[in-house]
Amino acid sequence: MIITWLMLLLLGIVSFGLKNEAWFIYHGITISWLIITITSLVFVIYIVTKYAKDIVVATIMLGGYFMRIAMLFIDRHFYNHLGFILLHRGGGDTEAFYSRGWHLYHGNIAPERAGSYGRLIANIFEFFGPSRIIVQYANLLFGVTAVFLGYAILRKFTENRTALIIFLSTAMFVPHFASVNVIMLREAIIAMFIAMSLYFFADWFKKGNPVNLVLSLAAIIIASTYHSASIAPALGYALCVIFYDRKSNSFRFKADTVLWVLIVGITVFTIDWLFGEAVFGRFSGIETLEDVMDAGPSPMGAAAYSVSIETGVVFLDFLINTPIRMIYLIMSPMPWYWRGPMDVVAFALSSMFFGFAYFKVIQTLRKPDGQDTAFITFLLLTSLTSVFLFGWGVSNAGTAMRHRDKFFIQHMLMLAACYAKDAPGLLGMLPKGLISDKNMKKILSLMRGKN
Repeated sequence: MIITWLMLLLLGIVSFGLKNEAWFIYHGITISWLIITITSLVFVIYIVTKYAKDIVVATIMLGGYFMRIAMLFIDRHFYNHLGFILLHRGGGDTEAFYSRGWHLYHGNIAPERAGSYGRLIANIFEFFGPSRIIVQYANLLFGVTAVFLGYAILRKFTENRTALIIFLSTAMFVPHFASVNVIMLREAIIAMFIAMSLYFFADWFKKGNPVNLVLSLAAIIIASTYHSASIAPALGYALCVIFYDRKSNSFRFKADTVLWVLIVGITVFTIDWLFGEAVFGRFSGIETLEDVMDAGPSPMGAAAYSVSIETGVVFLDFLINTPIRMIYLIMSPMPWYWRGPMDVVAFALSSMFFGFAYFKVIQTLRKPDGQDTAFITFLLLTSLTSVFLFGWGVSNAGTAMRHRDKFFIQHMLMLAACYAKDAPGLLGMLPKGLISDKNMKKILSLMRGKN
């Protein structure tokens, strides 16, 4: 992906010198699509060259990429006719982000009022001119880069063909995550930096190099500047650092656990001291259960849901409601809150993937059958801490779907990792007799071929 990003940067430099020309402004939309076409050509050449011997992987990567290009085209030019294809558009949030970036670019507001994502939009405008299409294309590349980072993480721990194909096909083709990638929301860049953080932490998890631990923290801090609660995976990292024993490749209380608790505590204190307002700002002033709920977006409209069991004891309320709110974040829109066919589709094509990931993890950890449970546990910890934090901050189905896509990669990694030991994968879930034995053997041979 680096060469694709470099091509976009090069075209941005060229555009920077031409953006004030009358013909450039007049043909802005056409030029934006020309930039996307050239960059896409570089992407295709990269994929075809890198995966020349693996047509399945190349096809999935190119198919998922061009599905996103089609979604971007529909969003910008045919939304009124084909908007139903996009499971999420963002509504007021997308327009607010665009407005902040546009006004900052024209000098109408101060940078601090634009927010991190608004400043990013303004910076893109500085190169390409105020092209909304290019900003959304950059989001597309952020999302695809996140998938590629996830694929690279999985390959560090397994070469099992089934697991790799399950992850890649799911991450590239799940419609909700793809549509969130191509609209003007900050989820894509956050997902990319979280995936980058996971990539470096996975290196530390496997090899113990402290440099990778620092790089992982740096990436997650950058993600949290776009949304402070995105620091959540770091809580899972802390648990891994404290309890993971590399020698036995397992989680347990070890001799240096207390020392690691002190190191993690000092690290958290340091980060709070250096970046507190940017990273932990959303959590300042939290003292009660209501404060925790108020830290997130307010529930609005028909998509709002209410889940709260009150006993009168704050700690007990917190204990009881936490798993309920986590389940709601994972599975919303719940059937009893469905507002129409689109909610049914969103449940089937988004919620079910997250729910099935946890079902498969529980099944695998109960009967490991040779899987690397330490790697799965590491992914589970980072996923649970993320869902825990956002579960308390969200009470709206649309917002829940959007926020959980920040952590889509780690959840799909968790699902794929459960298939890393001679598993039949998705084909094994099909009813017997649906595919002939002869064709099944051909398909399994293709899936288990060399990368």
